[in-house]
Amino acid sequence: MSAEAEVIVVLGASVLPDGTPSPTLERRTFYGIDLYQRHEASCLLFSGGVGRSGFSEALVMRQIALERGVPEAHIFIDDLSTDTLESAVNCSMIIKENGWSKVIIVTDSYHLLRSLFAFRQMGVDVEGRSPTTGRGMTSRGRWIFYHVREIIALPWYLVRLSFQKYLKQKSLR
Repeated sequence: MSAEAEVIVVLGASVLPDGTPSPTLERRTFYGIDLYQRHEASCLLFSGGVGRSGFSEALVMRQIALERGVPEAHIFIDDLSTDTLESAVNCSMIIKENGWSKVIIVTDSYHLLRSLFAFRQMGVDVEGRSPTTGRGMTSRGRWIFYHVREIIALPWYLVRLSFQKYLKQKSLR
């Protein structure tokens, strides 16, 4: 069976103070690995830097993947990104360096629209997938909070991206 995409990008979430994944990080990671094991892509790219816990989200995800039998050669890491826009910028460079043209993004449903927007602004042909089950599924109250946060964040991303493009054009002059 051939893969429909070359890489699955799993976006990070917090790591607990003891170095274990938060329920959100675990859910996203397991779902990305499941897609990989179903041959929906031939590689995994984990994105997430060091947060408050002092642990790299990407490296925690990598360890989970290795423990679940994913070959190390099929795992790529972006451990510098601390937010979605940084993930889009940094992962797009890794995607382009590897010549990948079709990408699946894994994140929670409330975060998907902004993630797709950010990656598409970086020139990545991307589709999104979200886990629907798993440990620590979001309660209704948190679900509403996260959706409202995303509604506010999307216009902010438009401003940030416009400003970045302006600075880039100005530096080319």
